[in-house]
Amino acid sequence: MKIVLFVNDSYFSYLLAKPVIERFHTEIKVVVFSSRIKRSILKIKDVFKKTYCHYFFYRSLIDVITRFNFFLRCKSVLSLVKQYDLKMFTVANINNSNALEEILPSDIGLAFNYDQIFKDKFLKSFRKGIINVHASRLPKDKGISPVLWAFARGDNSVWSTIYKMDKGIDTGVIFKQFEVPVKNGDTAFSLYERVCTKSGYEFANLVESMKAGIEEPISQSRNEEGNYWGWPDKTHKRMMEKSGRKLFNFREIFRLLMKPIY
Repeated sequence: MKIVLFVNDSYFSYLLAKPVIERFHTEIKVVVFSSRIKRSILKIKDVFKKTYCHYFFYRSLIDVITRFNFFLRCKSVLSLVKQYDLKMFTVANINNSNALEEILPSDIGLAFNYDQIFKDKFLKSFRKGIINVHASRLPKDKGISPVLWAFARGDNSVWSTIYKMDKGIDTGVIFKQFEVPVKNGDTAFSLYERVCTKSGYEFANLVESMKAGIEEPISQSRNEEGNYWGWPDKTHKRMMEKSGRKLFNFREIFRLLMKPIY
């Protein structure tokens, strides 16, 4: 099977991609990194306007961790690419890329936190499509950072959905849905770590099933009303305060920075 990975690299992308790369690295045709987002002052200001101070600080810490990992060549998808000597390139617009001959033909695409929209024609060029993960129980909680919103409203568990992408937003047929309980003392960061780790292993298991031709996708329920969440804003802040939950604690950040996972 010819596999293509589409990645916007980060610590969480690493958790998603690690089981797949370790198990199927000999079948990965190429890893395509996204360079769509520019970390300019204007972009940073734009994110700040959409969110609130505490979340912005949390997001900035994740960016620091990502950069630290790049520097140490650990806990990033790039470090796995180097470890297994995989072919890779970076594009700003996948649909207009001049490197499509490096991607196609392929059997399946796997998207890990990819920040670009695939056109329908591109999606259909993969024999088994492009598979994505969304951290909610679709069709509920579409949009940005669904785990953060579910955690803020006090849910006792969160969900993750692995589905086939189509021309809609989070609307494709579903391969797997599973629940991740919220533990005592969890922060949004620790919970999302577990969601990504579990989703990564489920991704790898799905690829195994697809190779054997035994996947059984189901359509999303049309009777279940969905909702859409945007950037975590002041409403999210009030929900977090009401639930008494935290985005992160510094022990978690210290653990990641002091104990690299290769």
